[in-house]
Amino acid sequence: MVKLIKSKNKLIRRLSQTSNYLKARVLVLNNNSIDVIEPGSLAKLSHLEELDLSFNHLKGQVTFAGLTRLKSLKAFNNSIGSLDKSSFSGLVCLQELQLHGNMIGAIGPLTFADLHELKLLSLSKNELVEIDADCFKGLASLEELLLDYNKLSGINPATFQGLSKLKRLNLNNNQIGSVDPATFNGLATL
Repeated sequence: MVKLIKSKNKLIRRLSQTSNYLKARVLVLNNNSIDVIEPGSLAKLSHLEELDLSFNHLKGQVTFAGLTRLKSLKAFNNSIGSLDKSSFSGLVCLQELQLHGNMIGAIGPLTFADLHELKLLSLSKNELVEIDADCFKGLASLEELLLDYNKLSGINPATFQGLSKLKRLNLNNNQIGSVDPATFNGLATL
């Protein structure tokens, strides 16, 4: 297994040249100053199974598309602002996605549709005001969904449909006044 660790190296600001990492299975780039991932730069990392970009300065919209073997993606404590379907396109093996502590204010419909193996999704401590009813479609394996410490004021009753394996749902510290009881239909393991 090839494991590359370049953490706490404040000199890394832009992730563009990844040719040095082509055989890496684990790439740890946390605690750097990375604010941009050049389009297509990650797609070449065909062996990558774990990627840690936590505690950087990633901002705006980012895409991790093409990392077909990736099982774990940690991009928490950055400044990511939004997500859409292109953000995670093709990540069919992903099991863990940690995006807490960002500035995510919007998640488009079907954003996580390709993530059929995902078990953990952490979106805590973001700026979410609402969640599209189709946001979590396709997450049939999801066991843990963390939405605490956001600005959610309500939940569409269809939001959690299809999440039949969900064991833990955290909605603490939001601004939710009431929830339709039908919202939790089909969540037998919760």
